[in-house]
Amino acid sequence: MSALTLAHITGNPAWDAAGSLVIGGMLGGVAYMIISKNREFLIGQSLAPARTHLVLEVLRADLAVLSLHDVKSVMVSPGVARFKAEIHFNSVAICDKYLDLHDNATALGESFRSTGTDAETRRVARRYAQHMYMMFGLEVDRLEALIRQKCPEFKYIDLEPL
Repeated sequence: MSALTLAHITGNPAWDAAGSLVIGGMLGGVAYMIISKNREFLIGQSLAPARTHLVLEVLRADLAVLSLHDVKSVMVSPGVARFKAEIHFNSVAICDKYLDLHDNATALGESFRSTGTDAETRRVARRYAQHMYMMFGLEVDRLEALIRQKCPEFKYIDLEPL
Protein backbone atom coordinates (compact mmCIF):
# COMPACT_ATOMS: atom_id res chain seq x y z
CA MET A 1 0.00 0.00 0.00
CA SER A 2 2.84 2.37 0.85
CA ALA A 3 4.46 1.63 -2.55
CA LEU A 4 1.29 2.80 -4.30
CA THR A 5 1.20 5.91 -2.12
CA LEU A 6 4.81 6.75 -2.90
CA ALA A 7 4.20 6.16 -6.62
CA HIS A 8 1.20 8.52 -6.49
CA ILE A 9 2.98 11.25 -4.52
CA THR A 10 6.25 11.19 -6.49
CA GLY A 11 4.74 10.29 -9.86
CA ASN A 12 7.46 7.66 -10.23
CA PRO A 13 6.03 4.19 -11.18
CA ALA A 14 9.24 2.50 -9.97
CA TRP A 15 7.80 2.54 -6.43
CA ASP A 16 4.82 0.48 -7.62
CA ALA A 17 7.17 -2.02 -9.27
CA ALA A 18 9.31 -2.22 -6.11
CA GLY A 19 6.21 -2.88 -4.03
CA SER A 20 5.17 -5.66 -6.40
CA LEU A 21 8.64 -7.24 -6.09
CA VAL A 22 8.47 -7.11 -2.28
CA ILE A 23 5.03 -8.75 -2.25
CA GLY A 24 6.19 -11.41 -4.73
CA GLY A 25 9.22 -12.15 -2.57
CA MET A 26 7.05 -12.49 0.53
CA LEU A 27 4.68 -14.86 -1.27
CA GLY A 28 7.64 -16.90 -2.52
CA GLY A 29 9.02 -17.09 1.04
CA VAL A 30 5.68 -18.33 2.39
CA ALA A 31 5.47 -20.93 -0.37
CA TYR A 32 9.01 -22.11 0.43
CA MET A 33 8.12 -22.48 4.13
CA ILE A 34 4.97 -24.48 3.32
CA ILE A 35 6.85 -26.76 0.94
CA SER A 36 9.67 -27.28 3.44
CA LYS A 37 7.28 -28.22 6.23
CA ASN A 38 5.25 -30.59 4.02
CA ARG A 39 8.06 -32.08 1.94
CA GLU A 40 7.75 -35.48 3.65
CA PHE A 41 4.06 -35.63 2.78
CA LEU A 42 4.67 -34.57 -0.81
CA ILE A 43 7.40 -37.08 -1.64
CA GLY A 44 6.64 -39.76 0.94
CA GLN A 45 8.40 -40.53 4.17
CA SER A 46 11.10 -43.12 3.92
CA LEU A 47 10.53 -46.44 5.61
CA ALA A 48 13.07 -48.04 7.93
CA PRO A 49 15.26 -50.22 5.67
CA ALA A 50 15.02 -53.10 8.15
CA ARG A 51 11.26 -53.39 7.50
CA THR A 52 11.73 -53.54 3.75
CA HIS A 53 14.52 -56.11 4.16
CA LEU A 54 12.22 -58.25 6.32
CA VAL A 55 9.62 -58.30 3.56
CA LEU A 56 12.28 -59.13 0.97
CA GLU A 57 13.55 -62.01 3.13
CA VAL A 58 10.02 -63.37 3.47
CA LEU A 59 9.45 -63.21 -0.29
CA ARG A 60 12.86 -64.60 -1.25
CA ALA A 61 12.39 -67.56 1.11
CA ASP A 62 9.16 -68.56 -0.63
CA LEU A 63 9.40 -71.40 -3.18
CA ALA A 64 7.01 -69.62 -5.55
CA VAL A 65 9.38 -66.64 -5.94
CA LEU A 66 12.41 -66.81 -8.23
CA SER A 67 13.43 -63.14 -8.10
CA LEU A 68 12.26 -59.66 -7.15
CA HIS A 69 12.60 -56.50 -9.22
CA ASP A 70 11.77 -52.78 -8.90
CA VAL A 71 11.11 -52.97 -5.15
CA LYS A 72 9.76 -49.81 -3.52
CA SER A 73 8.39 -49.08 -0.07
CA VAL A 74 7.23 -45.83 1.47
CA MET A 75 5.36 -44.62 4.54
CA VAL A 76 1.98 -43.25 3.50
CA SER A 77 0.95 -41.99 6.92
CA PRO A 78 1.89 -42.82 10.51
CA GLY A 79 1.70 -46.59 10.87
CA VAL A 80 0.67 -47.14 7.23
CA ALA A 81 3.13 -48.19 4.55
CA ARG A 82 3.01 -49.16 0.87
CA PHE A 83 5.10 -51.93 -0.72
CA LYS A 84 5.53 -52.57 -4.43
CA ALA A 85 7.56 -55.26 -6.18
CA GLU A 86 7.67 -57.07 -9.50
CA ILE A 87 7.98 -60.82 -8.98
CA HIS A 88 9.39 -63.43 -11.29
CA PHE A 89 7.41 -66.46 -10.18
CA ASN A 90 8.63 -70.04 -10.16
CA SER A 91 6.07 -71.49 -12.57
CA VAL A 92 7.23 -75.06 -11.90
CA ALA A 93 6.60 -74.73 -8.16
CA ILE A 94 3.18 -73.17 -8.77
CA CYS A 95 2.31 -75.88 -11.30
CA ASP A 96 3.36 -78.60 -8.84
CA LYS A 97 1.26 -76.96 -6.14
CA TYR A 98 -1.76 -76.99 -8.45
CA LEU A 99 -1.20 -80.59 -9.49
CA ASP A 100 -0.91 -81.69 -5.84
CA LEU A 101 -4.19 -79.99 -4.89
CA HIS A 102 -7.18 -82.32 -4.80
CA ASP A 103 -5.32 -84.90 -6.91
CA ASN A 104 -5.37 -82.58 -9.93
CA ALA A 105 -2.46 -84.46 -11.55
CA THR A 106 -4.54 -87.61 -11.89
CA ALA A 107 -7.61 -85.70 -13.08
CA LEU A 108 -5.60 -83.75 -15.64
CA GLY A 109 -3.95 -86.93 -16.94
CA GLU A 110 -7.35 -88.59 -17.32
CA SER A 111 -8.72 -85.52 -19.08
CA PHE A 112 -5.90 -85.55 -21.62
CA ARG A 113 -6.14 -89.32 -22.16
CA SER A 114 -9.87 -89.03 -22.81
CA THR A 115 -9.40 -86.54 -25.63
CA GLY A 116 -9.76 -87.94 -29.10
CA THR A 117 -9.59 -84.87 -31.24
CA ASP A 118 -7.43 -81.79 -31.50
CA ALA A 119 -10.41 -79.65 -30.43
CA GLU A 120 -10.91 -81.71 -27.24
CA THR A 121 -7.20 -81.53 -26.42
CA ARG A 122 -7.29 -77.77 -26.86
CA ARG A 123 -10.35 -77.52 -24.61
CA VAL A 124 -8.59 -79.43 -21.82
CA ALA A 125 -5.36 -77.41 -22.29
CA ARG A 126 -7.29 -74.12 -22.15
CA ARG A 127 -9.06 -75.18 -18.97
CA TYR A 128 -5.70 -76.12 -17.45
CA ALA A 129 -4.24 -72.75 -18.53
CA GLN A 130 -7.16 -70.95 -16.84
CA HIS A 131 -6.52 -72.90 -13.65
CA MET A 132 -2.83 -72.02 -13.76
CA TYR A 133 -3.70 -68.35 -14.28
CA MET A 134 -5.94 -68.51 -11.20
CA MET A 135 -3.11 -70.17 -9.26
CA PHE A 136 -0.86 -67.19 -9.95
CA GLY A 137 -3.57 -64.89 -8.57
CA LEU A 138 -3.92 -67.08 -5.48
CA GLU A 139 -0.15 -67.00 -4.99
CA VAL A 140 -0.15 -63.20 -5.15
CA ASP A 141 -2.96 -63.11 -2.54
CA ARG A 142 -1.09 -65.61 -0.33
CA LEU A 143 2.14 -63.60 -0.50
CA GLU A 144 0.30 -60.36 0.31
CA ALA A 145 -1.28 -62.01 3.36
CA LEU A 146 2.14 -63.32 4.41
CA ILE A 147 3.63 -59.81 4.17
CA ARG A 148 0.75 -58.34 6.21
CA GLN A 149 1.24 -61.05 8.84
CA LYS A 150 4.96 -60.28 9.22
CA CYS A 151 4.70 -56.49 8.76
CA PRO A 152 1.19 -55.22 9.56
CA GLU A 153 2.09 -51.62 8.69
CA PHE A 154 1.99 -52.57 5.00
CA LYS A 155 -1.64 -51.81 4.20
CA TYR A 156 -1.06 -51.25 0.46
CA ILE A 157 0.79 -54.09 -1.25
CA ASP A 158 1.26 -54.25 -5.00
CA LEU A 159 2.87 -57.47 -6.25
CA GLU A 160 3.13 -57.62 -10.02
CA PRO A 161 4.01 -60.88 -11.78
CA LEU A 162 6.68 -60.63 -14.47
